Amino acid sequence: MPLLGLCRIPIVQGRGNITIDIYFLDGHNMIAEQLYHTVGHELEHAHHAASGDYYEWVEQWGEAAAGYYSEYLAYKWNVDHLHIASYPGARRHYEGGVNYYAQKYLEARGAF
Repeated sequence: MPLLGLCRIPIVQGRGNITIDIYFLDGHNMIAEQLYHTVGHELEHAHHAASGDYYEWVEQWGEAAAGYYSEYLAYKWNVDHLHIASYPGARRHYEGGVNYYAQKYLEARGAF
């Protein structure tokens, strides 16, 4: 499945409001279920930044591990919401993302 959305998170947390940009790529016809999962996935990343969790992870584990963990959680959100909206290949795609980013997170943390 091609990249459909992108969430840009500021590297340094500032005081006050945080602006988080979510982009959708032109030229992709998305069915409603894909749009639901793309928006939800990117909003998970936005939540990680807005809550400050992402920045705590960066301080604790470094930027690579924090990014992988955020992806893991966003893909887990997708898996957890397949009962609401699904489409052919969705379960395989999102479960694959969960497994891939869990592995990358553990590698970045030096667990292997």
